[in-house]
Amino acid sequence: MLINSNKNSKITDRIIQILDLKGITKYKFSKDLNVSNGFLDKSRDISTDKYANILEYLPDVNPDWLLTGEGEIFRSKNEETTNLLNVSKN
Repeated sequence: MLINSNKNSKITDRIIQILDLKGITKYKFSKDLNVSNGFLDKSRDISTDKYANILEYLPDVNPDWLLTGEGEIFRSKNEETTNLLNVSKN
């Protein structure tokens, strides 16, 4: 499944915003996620696998905000704790 390219440019803008907030360079992000250097500069569809990898790389980012731009940028501490507990149960 691919995420709509109309939303994609906004998603990449939000990814860049998060990277700036965290002091992570586009180069480091690209290298760590094993994507091309221009991944954030090009308008294209983002596969759900890449979206999942991005969320794994940035676990404190609210996935709803990343996808839609709505809500808080970061997950609340309670939500992070709940997610960790759910993962450990599996």
